[in-house]
Amino acid sequence: MAQATAMSAAQQAQQKAINDNMIARRTILPGPNSQTVRRVQQIYSQSFTNYVAGQGLQFTVAPAPVGIITRFIIEASASFGQGAAETQTRVQNGPAALFSNVLYQDTSNLTRINVPSWYLHHLASMRQKAIFNAAYTSDTPTGMGANYPINQSPATATTIPANNAPNLRFFFEVPLAYDHNDLRGAVYANLVNATQQLTLTVNPNFFVTSTDTVNIAEAGYQSSTAQLGKINNLTVIVYQEYIDQLGGLTLPNLDLGTQYLLQTSGGYGPVANTDLIIPYANFKSYLSTLIRYNNNGTFNTGSDINYLAIRAANATDLVHYDPYFNAMKTRKHMQDDPPAAYYYIDHRHKPLYTTQQGNMSLVFQANSVGGANSQVVVGYEQLALVTAAAGAAQNLSGG
Repeated sequence: MAQATAMSAAQQAQQKAINDNMIARRTILPGPNSQTVRRVQQIYSQSFTNYVAGQGLQFTVAPAPVGIITRFIIEASASFGQGAAETQTRVQNGPAALFSNVLYQDTSNLTRINVPSWYLHHLASMRQKAIFNAAYTSDTPTGMGANYPINQSPATATTIPANNAPNLRFFFEVPLAYDHNDLRGAVYANLVNATQQLTLTVNPNFFVTSTDTVNIAEAGYQSSTAQLGKINNLTVIVYQEYIDQLGGLTLPNLDLGTQYLLQTSGGYGPVANTDLIIPYANFKSYLSTLIRYNNNGTFNTGSDINYLAIRAANATDLVHYDPYFNAMKTRKHMQDDPPAAYYYIDHRHKPLYTTQQGNMSLVFQANSVGGANSQVVVGYEQLALVTAAAGAAQNLSGG
């Protein structure tokens, strides 16, 4: 009886914490009658002329130590073209592959985001149920349509534009909070002596040779020869979005004690007609999974995969379907398809909560493996309590 009473008291305390957090969140969120405001400010701007194809260019951005940070927006523009006399042809991810790594470490020096920029673009598109920052061409006589050079890069590039005029411009969203009005994962930055950093690495393999079957999966452009392309000028601007004017308000402690984690792991080598089992880490709540299959430099639209599944510890499959069924669900979700060889599984309506549901695995079975360079890469969107995230094992990074 005493044990039952204690459990009931614990449950009541947990529910009170949830209720208090929701009240604090509603008070913090900017609105017509709130004291808080949502601000966007530029925290970084730099031009680079020292990018060399095949070599990484890395730099660090220091976020402003103010308010509750909800996200960063990266604006990148570049003037690029051929390195000699070759033609550079845009491949699947194009300008979305500009950064090989986007790394965010919070005020506790915990890594929350560790992904290539193409993953950020895919995730933003899936989350908003439309291609991120795309505009449709309209036949209206009022001039509406895709008019502004927001997300652009040429299908083929030869001579670098005169006066280094930018022929590439692309925006990336780096979310810290789960959503505009859901502050899980947001970072309270107004702390004395607390440091955090956003580190960006320009993709050393943004240009690849005509015969590359490995790095092409991460590339933006492929050469018609062995000659790599050239970036004459690259400008990167970073904006910080945050909630300010918090004086005297109670903070949503559960939201701020939660991490919104974005990670990729890869190098998994499949064997034809054999289950490739990739475990999900413990103490996490998985919202979505993104899979890419580079079949030795070939990117198929499902013909080289038997099925995808999510398997519980007792060998029960929560989902189990072929790539075409998966593509049907994705098309229904966002009214469009991802690039060939990308597969999105959304569990947002019922997250994979590995603390409660036990060991969970992604199961990938290919029916064709073109060679030793065939690789599967997986992207994970997760939520985790800070204490649990710090002690949990990370997702595996090899095959």
